[in-house]
Amino acid sequence: MARPISPFPYKPKSYQNMREMLAFEIENTIRKNKLTASKIATKYPSVRDAHVKKILHGSGDELGIRMLFGIAEAIGLQAKLEISA
Repeated sequence: MARPISPFPYKPKSYQNMREMLAFEIENTIRKNKLTASKIATKYPSVRDAHVKKILHGSGDELGIRMLFGIAEAIGLQAKLEISA
């Protein structure tokens, strides 16, 4: 008998928190500096207008972690991973 497949795969809470925090900081920086996708694309060519719109509408955490880190570095943010017990 096959194991049932969930339509909602498990994602660790710490991973989800990291994506949400990163998307939030990117959104703040984009709004503060009035950045557009074309300005960000000069340093990170994979970014599209739809990505920036998704971030500005509060859904940036739906983007992949690589995309978020790429955008963050392109706009001058540095992420620091801290692990504690």
